Amino acid sequence: MTLIAAADDAGLAAAGRLLDRFNREYDDPSPGPEWLADRLRALIGAGRTDVLLAGDGPDGILVFRYLEGIWSDGDVAYVAEYYVVPERRRLGLGAALLAQAGYEVAPVAEGHLCCGSAGTYSLYQPELSGALKARKLANLAAARPQVIASDNFGCMQHLAGEASAPFVHAIELLDWASGGPKPAALGS
Repeated sequence: MTLIAAADDAGLAAAGRLLDRFNREYDDPSPGPEWLADRLRALIGAGRTDVLLAGDGPDGILVFRYLEGIWSDGDVAYVAEYYVVPERRRLGLGAALLAQAGYEVAPVAEGHLCCGSAGTYSLYQPELSGALKARKLANLAAARPQVIASDNFGCMQHLAGEASAPFVHAIELLDWASGGPKPAALGS
């Protein structure tokens, strides 16, 4: 994983391609990868943006933007874009981005298994869903986390009330690491 510098043309070109692919995946218009790379170059050069890339392709991108704070003299960071190509999702790139931001990411046994929510699955198959939920909660507890991060709101809703640690969205941790607010689930 690399932090793109303003002079890193290869990194900026890759970032432009990823952002263009992100929009096209969701049938949103895009000005094209070259324009996006040039725009990122200008934003990074102005000191208002940082870009992280993950994977060999690279296959994932995280864009931080900075604004002047209202409540303090410092800047406030927020996550402007976060994307992983479909064929590389659920393979640890999100964990790599969290590690790059300074978090220790603990391995979870059977991390690939569903939590049992799966949309309406928990309603139509409550016994199987409950068994998967119990298994996921036991595996999470065995890792002894201080906080549990997920990028899936359904899993968060399904597990949070019974989890051994507070649940937050992974983006909340990345935002906090870059100067944003502490996630509400972690208390004050």
